Parts: sequence; C-alpha cells; structure tokens
Amino acid sequence: MTIKWITQAQVKAAAEKGERAALAMSLRHWKQLAAAGEKELRWAEQEGLTGCGFCALCERYDHDCTGCPLVDRGRPCFEYGPYSAADGAFADWRDDPSPARFIEWRIAARAMRDLLQRLYDEGKK
Repeated sequence: MTIKWITQAQVKAAAEKGERAALAMSLRHWKQLAAAGEKELRWAEQEGLTGCGFCALCERYDHDCTGCPLVDRGRPCFEYGPYSAADGAFADWRDDPSPARFIEWRIAARAMRDLLQRLYDEGKK
C-alpha cells in the first residue's frame, strides 16, 4: 500500500478553516498512521510526517491546547489517553522495531484514530 501523505500546506489550510476542518484533517492523518505498514511508517518518520506538526488541531490551537476538543478535564492529549499511548508505543517500536512492538503501535494508533472519528461523528465544533 502506498499512502498519499498529507502535506503541511493541507494541515495549515484546515487549521485556518476552522475546528471541524482541523478535526477532519487530524482524523485523516491518524487514518494514514494507523494504516501504514512498518516500512512506510519508518519512511514517513524519516521524512518528518509523523509528529504533531501534522496535527491540524495542534496547528489550529497553536500547540497550547486551549479550546482543543482533545483536552479532557483540563489535560492536553499528550498527557493522557490515546495520543499519549500512541506516542509511547511509537517510541517503543522505534527503539525496538520488533513485530510485537509494531502491533502495539498499530493498536494505539487505531485507538487515536477511533477517538478522532467519534469526535467528528458527534459533530463536535
């Protein structure tokens, strides 16, 4: 599978358009991450396509999280929940590129994708 990765220009445009567009672009990004195979994900990381710089919600809220729909009880997503778990699983896989670690990453990435999908489906604006 070859993924047509989103661009920084698409992320910025979605962030400027509004929260719903930023949420949709962030969801698209996590769909890409969750679908990527090991080789493609390693390439994407080397190209700098895997970090929060490709999260349109982070771009929209200027990385301070105020108003972001992923904030839960005052805690930003990087401190709890699916994003934090995915970030940790990605680091674990990067440090130990075993099949088991990749499976852990994929499960965590799908959980983050699913959270964004729920928020999008709920029409959170």
